[in-house]
Amino acid sequence: MNLVDEIEFLESLGCDSIKIASADVNHMPLIRRAAQSGMCIQLDTGKSSIGEIEMAIDVIRADGNENIIIHHCPSGYPADIAAPQNAPQSHDCIYIRLRNRALSGVSLARCEYGEEQAGLEVS
Repeated sequence: MNLVDEIEFLESLGCDSIKIASADVNHMPLIRRAAQSGMCIQLDTGKSSIGEIEMAIDVIRADGNENIIIHHCPSGYPADIAAPQNAPQSHDCIYIRLRNRALSGVSLARCEYGEEQAGLEVS
């Protein structure tokens, strides 16, 4: 059974939501089929670029599914706190760009893991 076929299995179980792993953010057949299911799509960003995330959102919306949650979590745990926070691809900069984009109707969950902080913020 491939990933696209597994969505039918999730539908048969009556699932309300499906999480797309960060490794599959650019797997458009999977995202399209998940969007067509009508389930809430939880999209994990990992190391995805802003463009990949936006493309996935566009594909989901093109199939009429507006029930989207973006999980913005560092791809490594704990996050590299020594990385410059103003670097263009730093986790904080990607998070700020996602929040400032016209992603109306999209929930954004930010996960933080580190020695001094752990938690989840949803906006």
